[in-house]
Amino acid sequence: MGAVEDLYISKYHALLINDIFVEACKLGLDVKNDFKNQITYYLLKTENYFTDTIVANGVIVETWGGYNVLTDKYEDEFVKENLPKYMIMDEKYGLVRKLI
Repeated sequence: MGAVEDLYISKYHALLINDIFVEACKLGLDVKNDFKNQITYYLLKTENYFTDTIVANGVIVETWGGYNVLTDKYEDEFVKENLPKYMIMDEKYGLVRKLI
């Protein structure tokens, strides 16, 4: 699967690559913060953040895990409590979340 058209995601949003979720900023992608047009982000929360994914423009990406960037806190207690057991250290990308 690959992108079928441009995909706009935040630099900390993760894409699925080889069964791990890697943040866009760790991929060497052209991540821009100065868009000429306004960007609207939609946060999609699924039943299980650890097993559910979505496809956006042909790319498998993570769903919203309940993290609020404005407060720097997790709003989803299940994710907050379980996230550490799914994080692994990857040689190439550093700390990433594995797909289960």
